[in-house]
Amino acid sequence: MSIHQMFLGSGGGGGGPGMFTLDGTAYNVEVGNVIITTSGYYTLIAANTIMFKLSLWGAAGGAGVTSSETTGSAGGYAYGEFELAAGTYTLLIGTGGGRGLSAGGGFPDGGNSDNNSNWGSGGGSSRFGPYVANSSGSYNSTSFSYYLIAGGGGGGSNYASYNTTGSERGEGGGTDGGDGGWYYSSDGAHSPGKGGSQLAGGGKGYGGRQGDGSDGAKYSGGTGYGAGGGGGYYGGGGGAGYYAQGGGGSGYKNDSALSNGVLQGGGTFAGNEYNVTYEGPNNEHNLMSSAGNGVADGGGKDGGALFQQLLS
Repeated sequence: MSIHQMFLGSGGGGGGPGMFTLDGTAYNVEVGNVIITTSGYYTLIAANTIMFKLSLWGAAGGAGVTSSETTGSAGGYAYGEFELAAGTYTLLIGTGGGRGLSAGGGFPDGGNSDNNSNWGSGGGSSRFGPYVANSSGSYNSTSFSYYLIAGGGGGGSNYASYNTTGSERGEGGGTDGGDGGWYYSSDGAHSPGKGGSQLAGGGKGYGGRQGDGSDGAKYSGGTGYGAGGGGGYYGGGGGAGYYAQGGGGSGYKNDSALSNGVLQGGGTFAGNEYNVTYEGPNNEHNLMSSAGNGVADGGGKDGGALFQQLLS
């Protein structure tokens, strides 16, 4: 588990509005930022009213593993300011999508990809909300409501490049996930999956040289034949061709539970992405220690969270 606190100076005694525990370890945002870079399920407990600023990053989609491999698409960004009553809360940090050969989708909701090395699975979303049990049937129940969600990026395919205009897309949301944007001409323009929205999962890719993908759904990225869709509030659709990308999952903010909420699509270079470089073939992560700069550009990078002090 990777949780660390950057100590910025004195102040903030025990029991103050910045004090909480994550999986039994005490942290206080009044004395420094709390940064989480390991995916998984976390329980946050506050003994008293707590106040903090929270940034979430969805995980990136996976990539293919053959020659001319590329990255998956970037996970999205979500921000909110919270004042919450004493109680127990849940934090989910998405796992990056797998790479090739029946790659499983990233925790908790990334879409799977089929048995081929040309594509990757979808990245998982990152979420914060009320307490929910640590089981997929509970945290992915469509009846459950979160406070804040950053969407996962769609799986990538070989022969695509994120920085080529009109090529690789499928970024996590943001208000909406991006449509998978690159396809090989033999697969056809309908083969990439579509991005999730605030109302529905992204549509499946179809008509390619593989079977059709599946639609994304609430808290579920679509399976690809091609690449898998990213998870999110509503997941992206799965792709349907040898080189067809998955769509990105949408983000979400519950304005009745937070203030000053922001949703931003992944890889948009606006200063809020937290990874410096693309994922490389050796699974480089290259996380900035400040968790506030760079570009979260895919290839299976896990999501993350940043807790900061909120002054009253």
